Amino acid sequence: MRLKIWAATLLMFVALVAPARAAEFEMISYSAQVKLQWLAAAGIPEAQMFNKLLGKPDFFNKDNLRDFDRLEKVNAIYNEFCYASFIDFIRARDYKNVYEIGCSYSPRVVALVRDGRKYVGAELAAVAMIADDLADRVLGKKYRNQFEYFDAPVTDAEAMLGAADFLNGEVCVIEQGLMIYFNREQIAEMLVHVKEILQAHGGCFVTSNFCRKPYFAQIVEPIYGADAVEPLYRRTRMLYEDVLGDPMYDDTFTSDKDALKFLNGLGFKVEQVPLFRAEPQLYSFSSLTSDQISAMKRLAKQNYIWVLTLK
Repeated sequence: MRLKIWAATLLMFVALVAPARAAEFEMISYSAQVKLQWLAAAGIPEAQMFNKLLGKPDFFNKDNLRDFDRLEKVNAIYNEFCYASFIDFIRARDYKNVYEIGCSYSPRVVALVRDGRKYVGAELAAVAMIADDLADRVLGKKYRNQFEYFDAPVTDAEAMLGAADFLNGEVCVIEQGLMIYFNREQIAEMLVHVKEILQAHGGCFVTSNFCRKPYFAQIVEPIYGADAVEPLYRRTRMLYEDVLGDPMYDDTFTSDKDALKFLNGLGFKVEQVPLFRAEPQLYSFSSLTSDQISAMKRLAKQNYIWVLTLK
């Protein structure tokens, strides 16, 4: 079912009778725009196409964000690592069906659909409607039956499972940047719904958010030095909290061992795998020195992808 008509009607209703809910949608759309801005800044062509079609001024710039150049650079590289590593994982294991939770305006759909895969984007209606339109305009009629966006909040088990029914066969469920806003109880609720999808379809759940800070640090340190890690991480955290209006729970798990115990208790087997199968050639590398690129390629070998399957 296409989102455009009913989602537009929903938004009109929200604007009239629920201004608080409309404000929530607005904050989430801002967060989605910022993620897309970082990917476009990295130089990813499909992200730049989405950003151009979105037609909004960049949310952050030199006039409204102190230390903009450094923050843009490290966030662009970090987001491209997440973006490209998930695509590499999906291709390596040849998943034909991809379900992206909290997809924002992710242009990942373009690469995956052009590979011949099917893609579901799950978001709140306001963002899903726009993301669907962006993908539709870039991919066109040739690929229309291979992707769909759904109003499927992670708190709505029925909507999440219903969205998965667009796909046939094993599913690779991916999540990038959503769980950082969740506490343990909220993560557990989302993963219970993910389990239902995997029980119905088979496949796996992939994320990298259980180890965000050390991952981020290994991008910052080779470029700006060890002293820059804490301030740039703290300021990145602050800007996301200001945009979305929710706290970031980067201390939800005290260690990998703590996270593994939590996930095992929910009924998952956990595999930690390298970000990339081979040395990546990323668009954002064009702004780095040869020594910095070497450091990024060492990072690419780190086991920062977490793969969850059912026991």
